[in-house]
Amino acid sequence: DTLRYVATAKDNAPARHVGRSREFVVRIPTEAEQRAARLRVTAATATAFDSMSRQAVRVQRTEEDLARERQRVDPVTASARAGQDGRKDPLSSDAARKAQAAANTQQQLLADATKLQKAIQQLRDAAERQGVSDSALARELGEINRLLDKALSPELRAKLASLQQALKDLDADRTRDALQDLARQQAMLKEALDQARDLFRRAALETDLANLAQDAKQLAGEQHEVTDRLAHNDSGKTAKAETALATRADS
Repeated sequence: DTLRYVATAKDNAPARHVGRSREFVVRIPTEAEQRAARLRVTAATATAFDSMSRQAVRVQRTEEDLARERQRVDPVTASARAGQDGRKDPLSSDAARKAQAAANTQQQLLADATKLQKAIQQLRDAAERQGVSDSALARELGEINRLLDKALSPELRAKLASLQQALKDLDADRTRDALQDLARQQAMLKEALDQARDLFRRAALETDLANLAQDAKQLAGEQHEVTDRLAHNDSGKTAKAETALATRADS
């Protein structure tokens, strides 16, 4: 459907003047176009899930490797630190740099997961607006959001904060412990992400099948209208309608 409108304004002069704006056109997408738009968003979200799952694996491996790594300590730095507060295992600059990079990557992963959660919520809202036909999809997207809530646990954020504080204090032992704890929490995040990704793929497949059925139903209805026009010898409009239907069916 298409809505066309203009705005007019009149002044109070004796010889009244009338101003008229240009014509504006508002086109309302068809149901098929709205479904196609949702499919594009769904495909992009699925790609984001895959990318995040791969990133989660890399982050977990990095944290585990750093937690197992025995750093090389500068004797001069170690002696100075021990003289200050009695600590015998200060954090070397190289180990601090690597651990900080891991913390930054973990922080970015959390930010990306939060963005993904918002995208899922938008898809859920859109599905609920479509009514009964997408109610099953809305329920599954709600479950996916629950899994993402589980992935973005307060415990994970707390372990990340502990790592950042240990780095700030240049404490090697606490940094190593924090990396071990963070790696365990990261494994739980990876598991929740994988569950959410698999559920999303299933929901996307079910949505694709439902969309195909709706498109087929709509095409059948329009084909019936074309058949009725043929019966009334409206050859010009019928030919154009048949061409449009054939194009849509091929796509």
